Amino acid sequence: MPFRSLGRRGLLFSLIVFCWGGVADDSLRDHGETSGATSRACPKDGAELHSAVSRICSPLRVGWGDTLPTTSRRYGATQRSRNRRSADSLVRESSAEASSARTRLTALRESSQLATISGDIDRVQLCVTDQLVAPPPALHRFHFHHEGILGTSFDLIVRTDDAEAALKAERSALAEIERLRTILSTYDPASEVSRLNVSRDAVRCSTELFEVLSGYDTWRLRSRGAYQGQLGELIRAWRAAEKAGALPDQTSLAQIVQAIQAPAWTLDACEQTVHRRSRQPLNLDSLGKGYILGKAVAAARAAAPSVAGLLLNMGGDIFASGVEAPSRPWLVGVANPRDPADNAAPLTQVFLADRAISTSGGYERGYAIAGRRYSHILDPRTGWPAEGIAGATVVAPDSATANALATTLCVLKPEEGLALVKKRRGVECLILAANGEQFRSEQFAALEIPATGGAKKANEAKPSLWPKDFRLTLTVTLKRPAGGGYRRPFVAAWAVNEKGARVRTIVLWGNLPRYFPDLYDWSYGEKDRLDWAATIARATRPPGRHRVTWDGRDDSGNPVPPGTYTIFIEANRERGTYAKESAKIVCADSPAKSAIRASTEFEEVHLTYGLPDAQQD
Repeated sequence: MPFRSLGRRGLLFSLIVFCWGGVADDSLRDHGETSGATSRACPKDGAELHSAVSRICSPLRVGWGDTLPTTSRRYGATQRSRNRRSADSLVRESSAEASSARTRLTALRESSQLATISGDIDRVQLCVTDQLVAPPPALHRFHFHHEGILGTSFDLIVRTDDAEAALKAERSALAEIERLRTILSTYDPASEVSRLNVSRDAVRCSTELFEVLSGYDTWRLRSRGAYQGQLGELIRAWRAAEKAGALPDQTSLAQIVQAIQAPAWTLDACEQTVHRRSRQPLNLDSLGKGYILGKAVAAARAAAPSVAGLLLNMGGDIFASGVEAPSRPWLVGVANPRDPADNAAPLTQVFLADRAISTSGGYERGYAIAGRRYSHILDPRTGWPAEGIAGATVVAPDSATANALATTLCVLKPEEGLALVKKRRGVECLILAANGEQFRSEQFAALEIPATGGAKKANEAKPSLWPKDFRLTLTVTLKRPAGGGYRRPFVAAWAVNEKGARVRTIVLWGNLPRYFPDLYDWSYGEKDRLDWAATIARATRPPGRHRVTWDGRDDSGNPVPPGTYTIFIEANRERGTYAKESAKIVCADSPAKSAIRASTEFEEVHLTYGLPDAQQD
């Protein structure tokens, strides 16, 4: 890795690290070194050695405050005075990294992987160019957000120095999603899969539909029937039951289950045709969504190949491509099924580069029947909602695999799910049982870093004055105006006590702080930027719906007393409207509910005080 930026000074260092002992001073002179050179020539083995050592030292980062893999320095005579001060300051910081570099070089020499390394490893040369050049362009973070894409949210984060490239990536991803929607959406009666649903003859199909159907065949066999693509009738039965307020008829469910055990179709790879063998309606949403996500990322990459990295999040399913920053992969959080609020701490965090992550669980969607909530994930073998698993997260090389497995792991028992994952190369998982027990595949922990939940203030150690585990939950659904050119609103929500003093900013949504003053009644104080949970893997939620919680503490972390609080929500949308509404709610010893009336920018906001939903179930 020959070139590294030194940041603020704009010096470009060419790091040519090589062993001094076996390649001595005479070698340097033999290869054209002069005292007035602005950069040093390498010895005859220098090119090979530089290439090998660069590979060893590729994790090393050079910049102000970083360290250099060197313990000695040698400069051309005319360069000493110019470079001495900056070089000395950098070299003084180098000892720890130099030790690491020497250890790696020694190991490489001893393993005979690089024959030219010999002699005193401690004597490593740094050749420095003295050119004053402009630093490379900074990688900016471009964030694009849309609601109602495939029935959920769309977040694209692009890291690049080129705004036009970021826009090309967004447009290409959206165009590819729309193209594939016309093929795979069961909600569009004109889509290809909808036409297939009413066909009984062998029909030639698109490559995309053929690949998705083939994927369902593969995972139906691998899961032994726990993953299916013909759940349409079963889903209808549970939707009807929710509307009627009574559980589905057992006999009817048994008949549907028996019908969906038969193969749904026959595929002919030579002719690329599909022949329906069942009258059960197809529902390809699970694997289809992952397939579309992967294709959208590929389209964005093809349209903007120069971008350093991009992360696409569709309703909680994520593909992280490239890097989030130089030498750093994307950091992705996993929502906690027991506390899935947007502003809650994640269950864990993982580093990902060119990999997909998908989370399934019943905590975002489901069926409410006779006072009980049932998961929307149905077990094709029984016809009943899957129980026992609160959530499952899968990391895989592609999004289709991640989606299919995440859903399957919510149906299988933990030990069955772990056994299935173990057979798949490059796949890891985290399963959270309903009782809180966690199950990890063998290498999932290697991807994780501790989820701190943010820096806590000292006052947060004080016990809450509200009942144990009580919180105030706000369920906010943002409206999407008709027509194109939608821009998401900036939104703030805060709590005011009975004296009229603001005690807590509950949430602030937006990624351009210069526009925060447009939230006129919210006084911008904490300078905190939230990106709409854009890098959180979670179960798919309805479009525009967000949940946030208040833990009963003020902005300084001090517990607030029980009492009546006024909750304000304010929204201002570019090319849209401004809205502000509020409602009072009593936060005391007993659970309570209230609502903030709807506005032009958001639906009615539900306020619920008490134990979080996941803990009440």
